[in-house]
Amino acid sequence: SSAVGGWLFGTLTWHTVFVLFGAALVEDAMYTLAMAALASSLTAVPLSKVTGYRVYDALTLLSRDHLGPLDLLVVFQCAGVVAGVYASAVVIPLDWDRQWQKWPCPCVIGSWLGCCLGNAAYLIFASTSKSLIGRKTA
Repeated sequence: SSAVGGWLFGTLTWHTVFVLFGAALVEDAMYTLAMAALASSLTAVPLSKVTGYRVYDALTLLSRDHLGPLDLLVVFQCAGVVAGVYASAVVIPLDWDRQWQKWPCPCVIGSWLGCCLGNAAYLIFASTSKSLIGRKTA
């Protein structure tokens, strides 16, 4: 199925990104892998379902002239997740010694909040956009 392939590809991609941004490669490998799997579930799976697991189509989704409502929903959701993970990582290096501050807790919360905010932003955009009102989803 395209969702499973997208999830696996996304998990590997997110894991690589997290390690390149400073996550421990060996010490917290399971936490990093779990965070990558969550981020992949929220981004790569919807992208693979919309694009049919064609990586080129997923990468060029924003360059299309006309995006359908489902395409826009996935774009808003993915942007929210990426922004949420990135913004929530700010608290990790602070020296507060709190349990919620340790990897990957802030990024898990940030990914879910970003997903929710991205979907809420899509709902606001779709309800106010004249080009989307009355358009069928598929």
